[in-house]
Amino acid sequence: MVEPVSYYITKYPKYAESDGIVHGAYGPRLFDFDGVDQVQTVISILKVKPDSRQAVIQIFDHQDLAVPYKHVPCTCLLQFFVRSGRLDAITYMRSNDIYKGLPHDIFAFTMVQEIIARSLGVELGTYTHMIGSLHLYETDETHMRAYIDEGWQSNIEMPSMPLEDPWRSLERFVAAEIDLRGGAELDSLDFEEAPYWEDLVRILAIFGLQKQGREKEIPAVRGELSDPNYEIYLTDRFGL
Repeated sequence: MVEPVSYYITKYPKYAESDGIVHGAYGPRLFDFDGVDQVQTVISILKVKPDSRQAVIQIFDHQDLAVPYKHVPCTCLLQFFVRSGRLDAITYMRSNDIYKGLPHDIFAFTMVQEIIARSLGVELGTYTHMIGSLHLYETDETHMRAYIDEGWQSNIEMPSMPLEDPWRSLERFVAAEIDLRGGAELDSLDFEEAPYWEDLVRILAIFGLQKQGREKEIPAVRGELSDPNYEIYLTDRFGL
């Protein structure tokens, strides 16, 4: 359904069909594509046969072109390899907007890579992003140049995910996100995990406070963040 994403991206409903479903949504394709959890399938394959060349997650499907859906996935597939004790990943995109899509896609898919690496107990390897059509709309050129001129892209890194198996923390994180999106207070969640996960929950809580017009409560949550790298996000996103 469209509601969970439209909470964060207000324009998302324009991609929904008349039944309120976004046909090309990635979540169901990653975790329940025709009843198959592709992420867990890849993990299972690589645990049994680390040198497998079959660890592929399919996103784009032949049925996506059968009717004129409002949203068709830009991502064709993700492939994962364990080589020399490291997990390498390749993403192939049929189309990618260099400003509105590329930065977010690389972030999202390398996070999937990190989740799978932690699940396998191997280190992160290389990430390769391949694109059939890379494009920039003229209306976004000024914004794109401002984004590049910020200069933070190569200086601020996402904190490393804890080394242990991530799935218990991921399940609790998803539950916390649902509660926060539903209006729950951060203090009511009783969310105790590694600082990495606690910080992500705090970021979601800050987003919710800003959305509700409760900016005065944000400094208290901000002061609990353990990683200073989130400061640039809070400053640029919320002007805090």
